[in-house]
Amino acid sequence: MLQTAVEYKTVFPALKTRGFKDVPSEQDWNLVVEIAEKLQLFFKATELLSDTKYPTANLLFPKICQIKLAICKWLQSDISEVVEMTKKMEEKFEKYWGVIGTVVVATILDPQYKLKLIEFYFKQVYPRRVALEVDRVKKFAYDLVKEYSSCAISHAFKNSSLIESTRPSDNDLGDDDMDAYDAFVSGSNKDTDKSDLERYLDETVLPRVNDKEFDVLYWWKTSEMKYPTLYKVARDILAIPVSTVASESAFSTGGRIVSPHRNRLHSNTLEALMCGRDWLWSELRDAPSTLEDDIDVDEESCHDSDIEFTTHQTDDTNTRRGRAARTRSSPLF
Repeated sequence: MLQTAVEYKTVFPALKTRGFKDVPSEQDWNLVVEIAEKLQLFFKATELLSDTKYPTANLLFPKICQIKLAICKWLQSDISEVVEMTKKMEEKFEKYWGVIGTVVVATILDPQYKLKLIEFYFKQVYPRRVALEVDRVKKFAYDLVKEYSSCAISHAFKNSSLIESTRPSDNDLGDDDMDAYDAFVSGSNKDTDKSDLERYLDETVLPRVNDKEFDVLYWWKTSEMKYPTLYKVARDILAIPVSTVASESAFSTGGRIVSPHRNRLHSNTLEALMCGRDWLWSELRDAPSTLEDDIDVDEESCHDSDIEFTTHQTDDTNTRRGRAARTRSSPLF
């Protein structure tokens, strides 16, 4: 709204000639430009995180750090109004900054960032104790992976008796040589004692691309065999919704499909309609602009068809009413 008001800055002086008394001064306009420029950061973060296409949790940490650094910078402003506004922002922001452990783990699970992005931002946020804060994040991540590993071991132990009872003997299979090969590989592999997280962090980060071009969920899906334990962590952490926009949109869509005139749809039918609509619109959003223009034309033609159908329906209704009226007015014999 402020950005739009700045575009019409030259219009406001003309309002004085029409009797308006409270017209913004030049100082007011300078303040508006200053605040609008700062709020642009929040607009971009909201635009990214409030997308209805379910943004993953790894996208949140960079935006939070950018806001944190911006708040620290705005507190040093020479404009008192900006400082007062920033103090209120900082008071609310600090409530969430201290509980971002899960968000940081989501950033580590992005192969484009890993610990590098955390070190990059922590050097600016904590210049005097960056090593301490990075170690604290690493400990949190290692403890989480250790917990998942212990759960996987206990689950495997419960199923081991069933597997052993149904497995044929080695003599029947004749795989003694392959068992020896497995033992040879285990003995020659130096990374057997390392956890999935250690092996993952030892590899170099991937070249960074646009967030819309890189699918972190698909990357982890293809890396399940390589990092089985870390894959389970990524599956749970990255699926955490970063906003409620997507879920609220789903409820709104459901309210439009289940109308008072169509309220007995089976749950499977309702699910198929909602999923089909979401998938189709997702493809249409990613389509070239020419296709979007065709879609607009089709929508207009459908709208015209609806109008034509409604007109014919109204004409038919009027005809039936006229026949009924003539029937009532005419004698029975």
